[in-house]
Amino acid sequence: MLAAQMLMMKFNRSALSAVGHGAAVKFLGNALGVFDSALLIFVGWLLGPEPLGGYVLATTYVAMVLRASVLGLDKGLLRHVP
Repeated sequence: MLAAQMLMMKFNRSALSAVGHGAAVKFLGNALGVFDSALLIFVGWLLGPEPLGGYVLATTYVAMVLRASVLGLDKGLLRHVP
């Protein structure tokens, strides 16, 4: 009985550690997302108007591909995974 309790305590600690790590990563991503406009201004100041247009075009393309790649994935998983 004691070994089972020890195993559960160890599992709970590792699960809580994983949740804490995930929360920290999510917080960091949200905090960095606030600085998108500052990064855009900095890149425009550093490189000039023509490379800024290429940067904006590339980031827009990546964002569109990311959004399009997820379309229907949740419904397909629910339908085909038991």
